[in-house]
Amino acid sequence: MFPATYTLWSQWAVQEERSTLTSIGFCGTNFGMSLAMFMGGALCRYLKSGWTYSFILSGLLGLLWLPLWMWKVSDAPECHRGITEKERDYICNSIGKNSWTLFSIASLPWLHLALSKAVLALLITHSCNLFGLVFFISNFGKLLTEIYQVSADDAGYVLASGYMLMLVCSIVSGKIADVLVKKSLLSLTNVRKLFNSMSSFICGLCISILYFCDESRRIMAITTILVFLFSAGFAIGSGYMVNFADLTPAYSGLLFSISSTLASLASIIGSIIAGIWIAEPVLTDWQNIFILIAIIFITGGVIFLFYGSAVPRKWATLTQQD
Repeated sequence: MFPATYTLWSQWAVQEERSTLTSIGFCGTNFGMSLAMFMGGALCRYLKSGWTYSFILSGLLGLLWLPLWMWKVSDAPECHRGITEKERDYICNSIGKNSWTLFSIASLPWLHLALSKAVLALLITHSCNLFGLVFFISNFGKLLTEIYQVSADDAGYVLASGYMLMLVCSIVSGKIADVLVKKSLLSLTNVRKLFNSMSSFICGLCISILYFCDESRRIMAITTILVFLFSAGFAIGSGYMVNFADLTPAYSGLLFSISSTLASLASIIGSIIAGIWIAEPVLTDWQNIFILIAIIFITGGVIFLFYGSAVPRKWATLTQQD
């Protein structure tokens, strides 16, 4: 779904509004996770086998969403029947006409993708951030219950609050980023570097703080987890998550799918490493993981800070951008 969404945003979101629109679009993921955590905690507390109802509720919401998506969504402005001619011309003149259907797999510029420093920096920072984010999203519940002795339902409420904070951060940062670009206070490249650095470095700092938090510092640990999830929203609202459509608008969906695959493989490796290192549910076993994840977050942030860009590559632009 995410690569398809990226392809849509590359066709619909003009540069001056891309951060806001993309952050609003992707905030649904954070809202869904927050709702799932909140409802999961409540269902587990008040109903027998309440976790099963979480799956049923998620499935029903997906069934309700699908008809609306099929009815309202079009591949590009020029084939949408519900927008005005003025709006269609504005979008097409700003970002170019839809031309992705003309490409075949053989014609994709694989050499350009492999040799572009900006593309490689984006792939690396995406993999590093998603590695840490997915790992901790998968293990925060275990960390809260086993190390900090938080009850399972309260852990659900903590994580629900964290995902809601991530949602707020992504929308607000996206809006601020667009304002900075529209008023020419910062270039789009510097805006992407600023918010991506805030996300990577703050997340790395939070993981470093968790290294020193045992059960006696439970409140500090919970606060650090909430700050971690909040700061992850900077990257979603105006960091690496939005940069694919900036850098390679014609291939943003493809590039994002490749990057997500690499990041998912990294997350699998991380889970395997965690299974080896964490022999018992004690903080000392987790501390090695904390060091590794903090280094990975900071490495991804530094690489993007030096080599990242938001200038479209000439070989990856839509028709009228040339």
